[in-house]
Amino acid sequence: MISLIVGTLELIDGNDITLLTNWVGYTVTVQSKTIGLKSLGDTLRLWIYHHQTEAGSRLIGFETMEDKKIFSKLLSVNGLGPKWALSLLELGQNEVMQAIASGESKRLTQASGIGPKLASKIIVELRWSLDTETLQNITNVQKKHLKNTKIYSDLDQSIITDRKSTRLNSSHL
Repeated sequence: MISLIVGTLELIDGNDITLLTNWVGYTVTVQSKTIGLKSLGDTLRLWIYHHQTEAGSRLIGFETMEDKKIFSKLLSVNGLGPKWALSLLELGQNEVMQAIASGESKRLTQASGIGPKLASKIIVELRWSLDTETLQNITNVQKKHLKNTKIYSDLDQSIITDRKSTRLNSSHL
């Protein structure tokens, strides 16, 4: 079984690329972010998911092992194939995991081919299977996001502070 390919990027055809390794060209389906800033001749290192069906065989490549694990977890949902699982990952790994953990099926429907029914099914089948580490990472990302989000502008904050101090001073009179 092929689990890792390191090779030279020889061809880009949509989300299918050809990697040349030891005089053998492998066609690998990848996420658009993998191709993003790459040029022909660049060296790529991809973790491979080998998808085998009666109709044929397909190699799907990921830049990180974490993306490959999430992809495999998504494929465990009955009725969700590799094309739709890749479509979900195009939303971003954290976005997908946050949507599943929080039960927000509408966020998942932003992926091509994922309707409300399938999105709900993904959440039902995967929500409780997320490991503690993944949930902790999601929580940390959410906390960081909230910390970096300003609720009030500096001007609003000064008005609120002035009003509070005015109320306190007037109540003591």
